[in-house]
Amino acid sequence: MADAALRLDPGLTTDILCGVNETRRSSRGRNLARGPLQRASALAETPLESVSRAVIGWLGFADPEQQVDFRHAGGERDRADFLWRSTDGRPTVIGEADGEIKYDGRFGDPVTAMRDQRQRDRRLQHHVRSIAHWCWADVIEYDSLRTILRRAGLQPTEPEHGSQLATLRRALS
Repeated sequence: MADAALRLDPGLTTDILCGVNETRRSSRGRNLARGPLQRASALAETPLESVSRAVIGWLGFADPEQQVDFRHAGGERDRADFLWRSTDGRPTVIGEADGEIKYDGRFGDPVTAMRDQRQRDRRLQHHVRSIAHWCWADVIEYDSLRTILRRAGLQPTEPEHGSQLATLRRALS
């Protein structure tokens, strides 16, 4: 919700959200909301991206950059949902949170959408070592997302946050 609020109101900031949170009566509520509000970002374009970013952090992986543009020699431009860089700053892994709606025919021919996605991935592969794609089911069943990120070459940088992960399926069902 915080990501969406920041995206919809350009005058809103995480500092404002955190300040309002600190006026809440319940210290338990303030404590629970503090982390998500501090991490909120207007760059998340969909709920899947917002939830993915939270779960990625709870799984112990480093925070990715969001909405990173890549320009190609042929003049094309592609934007990645997430990007992780190597320690020397080079782009290494792109992450794409793909909702199934993209391929269900609501926005055009699904075969064309899949073909466009493959062409886009081919262009992006010139810039990074790997591209990871996941959907809602992978995020809810976070073991799947963990496997996808590891197969892409990412390693956790901190321990998992088991308490947040334990409530994830219930919260999203």
